[in-house]
Amino acid sequence: MNTRPRGPRAHLDAAIARRLMPNSELTMRALAKASGYSEATIRRARNGETGHIDAEMLFALSEVFARRGDHDFLVEIFGITVATPAMNGGDLCYWITEDGAVNAAPFGHARFVRDALRLGPDEAFDAIAYGIRAMGWIEITIRANGRLTVRRHLVNAAADAGRRAADWLAEQGRTFSEIEILSLQGDSWSRRRYDTIRAAAQSLAVPVGDAISDHISVHIATKRLSFNHIADPVQIAALRHWNGPDTEVDSLMRAITAAGGSANYSLLRKEDDGYTLLTLGAANRLRHDLAGRSLRLLRDQHYVDLVEQQFDTLPSEGVRFDDLDIQARTDRGGYRRLALSASGPGGDRYAVTVTDIYRKPQQAVIQ
Repeated sequence: MNTRPRGPRAHLDAAIARRLMPNSELTMRALAKASGYSEATIRRARNGETGHIDAEMLFALSEVFARRGDHDFLVEIFGITVATPAMNGGDLCYWITEDGAVNAAPFGHARFVRDALRLGPDEAFDAIAYGIRAMGWIEITIRANGRLTVRRHLVNAAADAGRRAADWLAEQGRTFSEIEILSLQGDSWSRRRYDTIRAAAQSLAVPVGDAISDHISVHIATKRLSFNHIADPVQIAALRHWNGPDTEVDSLMRAITAAGGSANYSLLRKEDDGYTLLTLGAANRLRHDLAGRSLRLLRDQHYVDLVEQQFDTLPSEGVRFDDLDIQARTDRGGYRRLALSASGPGGDRYAVTVTDIYRKPQQAVIQ
């Protein structure tokens, strides 16, 4: 006799299975705890061992999944169709609130905030900006064309909301045509596009207060230059003082700091897993609070890869001179960077860079 569940009960088993490990990060134990039902009770319902499907249990399970941004649980079980309000043009809208709950906003982001604050539709109020800026909520939009947009405040975003947004994104079993995260700082938005869900999730998971480098590069183009292009007097002085990879780092730094008072230099120490930044000059205006930090802690993996690719050649070449065209989220700059290898106590290897900013970065306007 075939006792395999059929109909909605079979759909229930499949719907739960799709939402548990290994298909997501959610475990049966966590599901049971969040829903208020025991693992045994949920398992019996899935296996068809109960006389009927407990509607209250289904509702409790659907609430757990809804808080995770998944609102299709009951649809899968009973085959019903939920219409998307035409005013959203087919977009799926969500808010992640300060407690980490994922809330559907079927009538749009602004309506959700107004309802949460009990505001009337006629009151002049930028509800979306308030939700992001004052409440620390994170806005998510899955557009009908497959694009995913995340908007948050650069400083005030709630930590739990950021972590939940990262988890939610990592759990998505779909492919987006484009992933874009916009961060609000002051009155302007900065934008970063991501090629993979993993990279975007990692960016969201970093607490904003610990975001060592949030001015992330959108584009970096480099090309090698001959030393005949050097015009910066500090770079000229550094190159003249440098006499090979065994040049002591202390003497080289003294020569740089004495050559005209330029602060456009950086000193990196070679580590087993990359480089640690020991000093930070004005030329690194795109980086913040990095002294004593490993480059590996940067959120901008593209920039890290560029630095390490360039500086890893120094032990053999000893010196590099490159033109860097950097387009970041907030500015665009032209840099000519001289990189010199040096030695330190105990045989430590260093990379000393002196950067000439030959084109003043311009403020970018991001819509």
